[in-house]
Amino acid sequence: MITVLKQIKSKFIWKQKENFIAKFIIKNDFNLESENDKFVGIFISSWFGTFIPWYSIVVGLLLKKSYNRRLLFIVDDMPFSTEKLNPKFQYKSIVKVAKYLEKYNDVLYLSQQKNIQIDKELINKYAYFNTLHDIKTEQFTKNHPYYKLINNQLNLSSSKLSSIFKKYSLEYVFVPGGLCYLTGVVYELAKQNNTRVCSYDSGMKGAFLLATEGVAAHLEDIPRAVETIINDKSINLDDIKKDVENLINDRFQGKDIFKSQIGESDETIDYANSILLPLNVNWDSAALNKHVIFKDTIEWIIETTKWVLENTSKRIIIRQHPVERFNYGKGLDDYKLILEKEFGTNSRIIFIESVDKANTYDILKQTDLVITHTSTVATEAAIYGKNVITVSNVYYAQIGYVETPTNKEDYFTKISELIKNKLNIDENNRLKAIISYYVSQELNWCFPEFLPSTNVNLWLKSSLDEVLNMLDTKEILEVIDSDIPLPIVKWKKLIDK
Repeated sequence: MITVLKQIKSKFIWKQKENFIAKFIIKNDFNLESENDKFVGIFISSWFGTFIPWYSIVVGLLLKKSYNRRLLFIVDDMPFSTEKLNPKFQYKSIVKVAKYLEKYNDVLYLSQQKNIQIDKELINKYAYFNTLHDIKTEQFTKNHPYYKLINNQLNLSSSKLSSIFKKYSLEYVFVPGGLCYLTGVVYELAKQNNTRVCSYDSGMKGAFLLATEGVAAHLEDIPRAVETIINDKSINLDDIKKDVENLINDRFQGKDIFKSQIGESDETIDYANSILLPLNVNWDSAALNKHVIFKDTIEWIIETTKWVLENTSKRIIIRQHPVERFNYGKGLDDYKLILEKEFGTNSRIIFIESVDKANTYDILKQTDLVITHTSTVATEAAIYGKNVITVSNVYYAQIGYVETPTNKEDYFTKISELIKNKLNIDENNRLKAIISYYVSQELNWCFPEFLPSTNVNLWLKSSLDEVLNMLDTKEILEVIDSDIPLPIVKWKKLIDK
């Protein structure tokens, strides 16, 4: 009964917002006279039951108004996932709303496009990531019913998407996520056609991420921003170092906006003579499509633990991501059980669960080496002067303050070298880590007023000009259209004050 009531309420709220966005389009859309033969693609898709499609439509209209952009709305009206995760009434509603856009814009519906088959391996790749994201475990095969469902659906949708990129010349494409649903395939096909894909990610606490190119959650704009800022003659390193110290102290004490740390600092706990593996949430977009050396997180943990036990006297500390203590962040892979099945009880294996009141930063001060997938702890460790190895192609692998082996032989050789030499990273790399942290944790986060997750009624009932004047809207539009990363835009505003 409760489930039925929730469904009724969900449909009612969705229908209300559908009416709001329809009125918004009628009131605010306009005819644009432009000689530009290139379009800006706005990908419209349902998105885990959120109001992302309405947000994307409004952003498109804002780009049209602010930058005279000729718009091509690409409407994904094909089935994806299950009725529970992607209700049919939502993508039918999107089609209904898209009809209002046809008056002054070009609108394409995916289901109506011709089929041009694409590489099957590409389909398999994104079927895997979507499955992992949705079922929240790495322990499945290609025979899993959900994987087979997603694979079939992606195969149908992707072939139709391919025909759009063959037919239209796009300046860039604006998409949610850049990895889940069909957006990962959008990114791959756009890249094949030398078209930029700008993506965004909006989640908890009113936070907003934006990438001028690639997956927003992968922070792929950071290396470019770090290079710009570190070479800026107006840079005040003392101020940045102070800001970074405050940011780390807040995280250390669990006072940052996300409050992921729950354990108070206790320096009496012995974490010395150890190697630390801080884990990501393996199904989260920030961690997907990042492994370089191992096929997945489980293989990384098992093989690294085995090597450390057999080739060193070190303890290995595996720290589950603290956010997994919450239902919204919880995964289904029980790493503690996996380790026990593989190695039994071993005093040199310390597994810290997400609910354990341990503080990651106490471990950082004492550990000898940090090995990460895509965790921010890598940058914090480098700031502490620790050597770091990453097993992924994470953004900070491009900046130069972490070791980046590309195969297992090099990986284990590098571990051996670093624990044998016992050298801290040099000051130049530590400085890169400090700038990288400042850019990624201070300049890259945005908390705008116009968001797909909050204030929805407010902006849907506003005029286009009113939305344009909301906090940070103009900066976000500048980033999308100019291909200048948000941290650089914010940095230039800071130094111009």
